[in-house]
Amino acid sequence: LRHPLELSALGLGKERAGKRGQREGVATMLGNLVGADAVVRRIMEKVSMATRDEDKREALAELKEKAGGEPRAVAAASLEPLMEMIPTLREDAEALRLILDTLLLCLLPEPSDTLSPAAGDAAAAENCAAFVRHDRTHLSTLLDVLEERD
Repeated sequence: LRHPLELSALGLGKERAGKRGQREGVATMLGNLVGADAVVRRIMEKVSMATRDEDKREALAELKEKAGGEPRAVAAASLEPLMEMIPTLREDAEALRLILDTLLLCLLPEPSDTLSPAAGDAAAAENCAAFVRHDRTHLSTLLDVLEERD
C-alpha cells in the first residue's frame, strides 16, 4: 500500500479522500495510536505541503473536524501557522472560512463529555488569552479580514 500523501501527490486516491467516514476513521485510529498532537502535526504538514487549492482546503477541513473533537491539541499545534496563512489566503473564501471556523472551535470549544462546563470555560479563556498574548497582530489580522468581507 502507498502512503496517502503519495497517492494525493500522484492525483490518485481521490475517492478515498472524499469519503468522510473513512477519513474520520483513519484520524481516530491514528489519534488512538500516536496521540492527538501527532495527528494534528500530520494534518498541518498536509496543509503546508499542499500545492493545489483543493488539497489545501481538504486538509483544512480535516483540521476543522479534528478541532471539533480535540480543540486543545489543534490549538497548541496550529493557531500560529493558521494565523500566518490568513494574509496569503484572503482571496480563497472557502479556505478562509475553514481557517476561521477552526480558530473558533479552538478558542471557544464546545462542552464535552470529558470537560465540565467550568473546565471548558477555563480552557476557552486560556486559549483566547494565549492567542491574544502571543502575538497582538493576530487580533488585528482577524479584524482586517472580517472588515474586508463586509
